[in-house]
Amino acid sequence: MRCVCLINNYNYEAYLAECLESVRSQSRSFDLVILVDDGSTDRSLEIARSYAERWPQLEIIAKPNGGQLSCFNAAVPLIRSDDLVSMLDSDDIYPPDYLASLLEETSRKQADFYFCEPHEFEERRCPLATAKVTASGENFTWETSSFSTRLWGVWVGSATSCVSLTGRLFLQVLPYPFENEWRTRADDILVWGAGLSGASKHHLLNLQIGYRIHPNNAFARKVFPDVYEIKRAIQVDRLFNHYCERFMISRRPSDIEKWARREILSIPESLHQRYHLPRKRSLYWRFYRGLRSLKKKLRSLLGIEK
Repeated sequence: MRCVCLINNYNYEAYLAECLESVRSQSRSFDLVILVDDGSTDRSLEIARSYAERWPQLEIIAKPNGGQLSCFNAAVPLIRSDDLVSMLDSDDIYPPDYLASLLEETSRKQADFYFCEPHEFEERRCPLATAKVTASGENFTWETSSFSTRLWGVWVGSATSCVSLTGRLFLQVLPYPFENEWRTRADDILVWGAGLSGASKHHLLNLQIGYRIHPNNAFARKVFPDVYEIKRAIQVDRLFNHYCERFMISRRPSDIEKWARREILSIPESLHQRYHLPRKRSLYWRFYRGLRSLKKKLRSLLGIEK
């Protein structure tokens, strides 16, 4: 298995060197580092090429500007099905033991999709000395979330830099054709695509990465107007339709609520809010009301009085 780091960058010369240094300084080295530069007009390529001269594992893809998803798609030819692909935005930071800690977890629990939590920071340099988190709760594996994703649109994952996935899943989900609709927030493609495919997701509550907050963040701490949200809803609907067709599954099977309910009953109550899921109590109540309604209909059909 190759450990691959996929970095996407656009005009982040102010942060790129620190990002690359955090990847190069891992206690367990990446076998391949792919930097996709999205048509930067600053010194990003100059910085990246200076690293590549003394870092043979670093491969640079320089392409015209197309947005974050186009960077993911551009890396497809370099990914093998048996890889472990760790995603990274070029303004974020891996603590020095991130990959080693991630591999410890993957050896304990095999899954298709791994995600941890971001540690937000605004300082000039990332304050994290380790990726490990204490007193964070037990790691959790959701073996499948396809029905829940289709029914409630659940977003079970994390920001791009917190996500790793198998090469097999990467190649199942990508390339996604509508690049221009996902110039930002392309982690939705990974998170929802994996969910719809039926992939197993392992939540690493005991790991973290450095997630930089700065004025040029495309999404973090931003408020968007209604017209943006309406257009986004159309794009998300197209995303769901695309993957349901790709994975040959129905968007709304007749028994979707039954299977979605069974999927989430295995999830610890402590994670329901994190995953934006209905509480188990409300699920039981909904199921109970459904049984009462069915009983009432049967009595009416059979002419049985109360």
